[in-house]
Amino acid sequence: LLARFPGGYRGMHATVHRFVEKQGGFARKEDHKQIGLWYQKDKDVCDPLYSDEEAVYHLVSAKEADLAAPTAENVADHYRKTLRYADAGQVLKAVIDLSPTPANLCPLLVSRGNLYDDLGKYARAADDFQAIIETTKNRKESTELKSSGYHGLANALSSLGRYEEAVQ
Repeated sequence: LLARFPGGYRGMHATVHRFVEKQGGFARKEDHKQIGLWYQKDKDVCDPLYSDEEAVYHLVSAKEADLAAPTAENVADHYRKTLRYADAGQVLKAVIDLSPTPANLCPLLVSRGNLYDDLGKYARAADDFQAIIETTKNRKESTELKSSGYHGLANALSSLGRYEEAVQ
């Protein structure tokens, strides 16, 4: 019933998928949301990373950016630490493109800024860290995220040779 896909993903075999769609139609937004929430909650069923990957996939399919954001951040950070930079970028982009609320967007931007920094894309990193600063400017509860934004921006500017701006 299940098949392995590139990247170690598992899912319905193509024949099973066609049968399910023929019998019940395409998965609805609410179906994806419920499956994503189940994967977030029940990590005992399979590998926790796999559960998180599946949760993100289904919550993004349901266009639930705020529900997907914390799990996507964890998955992307794992990918980054294991040098799977392209995978990390894809996960972050998928959720950021759905426009989560500022409280969920900023941690994703921190992760993506760090990813860009690892890849030597300092101008892009600076853009993400600047976006964090702008997003958190008038929010009292965002002190830690604002600090991450300033710290990341200073590092990116320093890497770009813009030392005076980095000091400021």
